[in-house]
Order: sequence, then C-alpha cells, then structure tokens
Amino acid sequence: MHRGRFAEAERQYREALALGAALNGPDSPELSATHAALASVEFTQDRFAEARAEIDRAIALHEAELGERGDLGHLLRMRAYALAKLGHGASAVATVERAIELRRREFGAASWQVADITVSAGVVEGWLGRHARAAARYASAIKIAEQLPQRPAEHLGLWTAFRAEATLATGDAKAAVNLAKTALASAPPGSTSTMTGNIARLVLADVLARRSSGRGRALDLATTAAAGFERDRDPDRAARAHALIARLRAWRHGLTGGSAQPGLFFVAATSRTAAISSTRSCRTSRS
Repeated sequence: MHRGRFAEAERQYREALALGAALNGPDSPELSATHAALASVEFTQDRFAEARAEIDRAIALHEAELGERGDLGHLLRMRAYALAKLGHGASAVATVERAIELRRREFGAASWQVADITVSAGVVEGWLGRHARAAARYASAIKIAEQLPQRPAEHLGLWTAFRAEATLATGDAKAAVNLAKTALASAPPGSTSTMTGNIARLVLADVLARRSSGRGRALDLATTAAAGFERDRDPDRAARAHALIARLRAWRHGLTGGSAQPGLFFVAATSRTAAISSTRSCRTSRS
C-alpha cells in the first residue's frame, strides 16, 4: 500500500469510527473490527504506540461483548506484534501465549488454528532477537500442519522459509541451507515473486557469499530476491538483500579486505509486511 493509500485508509477508518460512535455510542462492540483495521494501518507505518492503543481498544470492546469467543486470538496476535516492536518482550510473549491457549481450547492442540498462531509466536520471538526460540516455534507449527488431513502446502513452504531465517541467525548455516532448499522447492516452478522463494534465496545467498566460489551464485540469488521483495513491498528484507549485493559487488571489484566475509548481513527478523500479509492469508484460507 502506497503512502497516499495509507492516509486514505486511515481517514476512512476514522470516519467509520466517528459515525459508528455517533449512531451506537463509542463503546459499541461493532467498532472493534474498525479499531483493529486502523491499528493495522498504523502498524504498517511503524506507528507502533498508536497501533497498540487501537488494538487495546479493539480487544476491550470485543471482550465486553463476546468474552473469549470469536476472533480474540487474532486481536491478541496484533497486540503481541505491537508490544514486541515497542520492546515489551515479556508482555508480547505472554499475549501471544494467551492467544495460543485460547485456540487450543477452542480447536484442539493439533489444529490449523494453533499452528497458525504458533507461527505468530515465532515472528514475535524473532523481533525480540530470540532466534533459537523463533526457530523452535516455526518447527512446532510445521509439525502440527504436517499432520493435518489436508496439508497446507503453501503455508508449510512459507513457514519453512521463516524457520530457515531464524536458524541462520542462530549460526547454524548448514541447517538453514537445508531448510531454505526445502522452502524453495515448495515455491511454484519458475516463480521469482513469491515470498517463500525469495526468503529462501536470501538465506542461500547469505551462506554462499561466505565462500569465494559461491559469490557469483550468491549475487544472482540476492538480486532476484531483492527485486521480489521490492515488488512485494517488503522493505526490511529488500534492504538486507541490497546490503548483501553491495558487499558482493565491492568484493568483486576488490574494495574489501581479504579477510572479510560478504555474507553475515542476515538478521532473522520477519518483516512487519510479511507478518501481516502471511497471517492474513492464513486466516483467509482457513476461515
């Protein structure tokens, strides 16, 4: 969404809130979804404190009417994201753990809904720099999803790519490469624009860049990934890809010291765009 469209969406949501409050009062439970939508727009613009305030309002209105029923788990997920970005690690983890527990009680431990929210816990852990915990969360979600009667292949590939990111950040390059290859194999043949494929390419590029014999291939992979991230409006990963590309090109032209490793730019922190878009697609496909 372009900046102008963010502003337009925010204007429309605020008008809807004002109208709803005028018609039904500011405490109308029907306003919960609009507060959540406004929080999403603010979050995507890095306005995390404002997003937290809106999502807290959404949760309060929801709980006043429905208690723990309905889509409270998704609202708690959004709150956990905002808290993590604000640096409130303990509160963020506690919030997403509550969302997991709610879904376990409603749908069962071995359910799609629990796998979905467990991925969100991995996102939170990654944002907090807890990469080993993030990788474990993704592994848990994948294990649940693989045992479902209808395996969600598309999401399994994306979650495996997330796991590869987190695993690389722990320093286990070999395991990260294996996971990235698995994720890349799950992407549509010939595709260069899927989030799954491009995350996997960036992980592989980072590892290949650490060997002189792999830098040509690393440059190709990173260039493809960067273009895909730009198309998908994933600025965090695009920036990491371009940093790696710049380092590789500098190496090619002899502008770096002989002991430098042009990889190691990777930081496993799933971008806000990816987090929001992936959880939206999960909800849509399983609603």
